[in-house]
Amino acid sequence: MHDLPSIENIVTSVEETPQAISTKVTGQIPEWINGSFLRNGPGKFEIGNDKFNHWFDGMALLHQFKISKGQVTYKSRFLCSDCYLYNKENNRIMVSEYGTVAMPDPCKNFFQRFLSRFEIPRDLVTYKGDYYACTESNFMYRVDPETLETMKKVDWSKFVAVNGSTAHPHTDPDGTTYNMGNSYTIKGAFYNIIKVPPTKKKPTETLEGATVLCTIPSIERTRPSYYHSFAMTENYLVFIEIPIKLDLLKIVTGRLRGTSISDGHSLSYRYSISFLSTYVDN
Repeated sequence: MHDLPSIENIVTSVEETPQAISTKVTGQIPEWINGSFLRNGPGKFEIGNDKFNHWFDGMALLHQFKISKGQVTYKSRFLCSDCYLYNKENNRIMVSEYGTVAMPDPCKNFFQRFLSRFEIPRDLVTYKGDYYACTESNFMYRVDPETLETMKKVDWSKFVAVNGSTAHPHTDPDGTTYNMGNSYTIKGAFYNIIKVPPTKKKPTETLEGATVLCTIPSIERTRPSYYHSFAMTENYLVFIEIPIKLDLLKIVTGRLRGTSISDGHSLSYRYSISFLSTYVDN
């Protein structure tokens, strides 16, 4: 079996471009297409002399392609997340991520270190008309879609009892948004269907009004499934409890053993499918 290429050979760090630049357009863009195309993904894989070990771990870079009258401009900006600022301030990787283990911070206790893991947001989603950079943790960052500036850090657990959510919510035609979040309790691991209202009551709102519609217990109490998304039809949410499992004990003790979060993934032959009505609260 051939060895997989090292991350140095498959990724390249780039610099941000906060001021819009013109692009070369090949072909013709219809005049009626006007607006901004936003994307988010890893853009920086080195901090000082340290390098990330996995593509998932690169520092998030926001991209904007602004289309107007057949022309396109481009700008980009690094998301100023806590991880990005902390790493930049210390000029080294300070926070362990999915495939990278950082040297322990002597100023933090064990639980503080665990809670700071895997926070780099890589996807862009919308709630109540606002744009958020998110990943599969309980933290999101509201961003300005025009300037790409990082505006506010938002914690899911301040609004609903979950320890994270997917980076791919679904939205009804009326603007109501649905997502899935996991929770870990003494009774075991659970999957939760989250509903976020379509509009704000106050301009300063973020996730106010979010509710948990229902909770699904994991087949294996200490080994919930890893999930990145789910499906939604007009009347149902569809969740598949896939065989890729998260070993919670391995993840929690990973720092002590010198392993990354990816080491806590395992394969099981048990799975289930759930069909959940989105109208259960009506």
